[in-house]
Amino acid sequence: MNPLNDWHIILNPISGKQKGPKQLARITPLLTEAKLGFAVNKCERALHEQQLLTEGIAAGYRNFILIGGDGTFHGAINSFMQQPEAIRKEVTLCMIPAGTGNDWSRTFQDSAKAEKIISWLIEGKSLIQDIGWASYQENGKEEKRFFLNVAGMGFDAFVAKNYLSNNPSNSLVYLKGLLKGLLKFQAPKVHIQFDEEQVTDTAFILAAGNGRFFGGGMKITPLSDPQDGLLDLTLVRGISKLRVVSLLPALYAGTFYTKTNRITHHRSKEVAVTSESPVFLQLDGELVGQTPARFGILPQAVRIVGELS
Repeated sequence: MNPLNDWHIILNPISGKQKGPKQLARITPLLTEAKLGFAVNKCERALHEQQLLTEGIAAGYRNFILIGGDGTFHGAINSFMQQPEAIRKEVTLCMIPAGTGNDWSRTFQDSAKAEKIISWLIEGKSLIQDIGWASYQENGKEEKRFFLNVAGMGFDAFVAKNYLSNNPSNSLVYLKGLLKGLLKFQAPKVHIQFDEEQVTDTAFILAAGNGRFFGGGMKITPLSDPQDGLLDLTLVRGISKLRVVSLLPALYAGTFYTKTNRITHHRSKEVAVTSESPVFLQLDGELVGQTPARFGILPQAVRIVGELS
């Protein structure tokens, strides 16, 4: 094995109802046929992908194939960001979606099949995308994490906290959780500052997108470009629950901006949010802490195998 040239595969075997092993079986013959060396490491517990990535880098590997869902990718990117900048510039990540929502891959690979992604790997097709960061309160102290795709606060995080299991079985589960959450959720009053603009209003959802999708296929930040050095913000202000239901098709299609002036689009390098009562946050679908919070972007932070949709 030659760590500098070979591919270090990190497999989450239980993500997406055990889709990972099936994806692995699809790609290993292609790697072998292309005469590319590889080693397979399986996650054995929660967050194990972080340890496996760190250990792989320490062993000299610079090329990684991650097979899992958005949670696996989120964990790996946070491990990646703990590396020195000089090391990060040497690393290439190839993401094979094997989860439930696979929201990150919808932006970059249009839910491409594993075989197509490996063809990009063999052809050397890659690009460099931005990475988002968030600081927030958790257990009485400030914490910071990175996100690959979308950070959200308000209704989406409320649903994640109260109505979704750690591993929702399919997109229908997200939709059912959303409808249950509508009955209980009350939009909080927040103060949002981005660039030179300030907004004080009730906020049903504030999504800060590096990618475009969340919640199992909702195109929440449809204009986002993960290479432009900016966060795309979708602010859904106080809105009736009946109106939310009527807008669901437009949320999935990404056409909701044209339906009501209570949903607005903004772009910014950094966003600060405070609230009268705590508002929960999610990063790449992972529930974290609460307000006060800040979101920002690190331009051109990670090399990814793939093409933009």
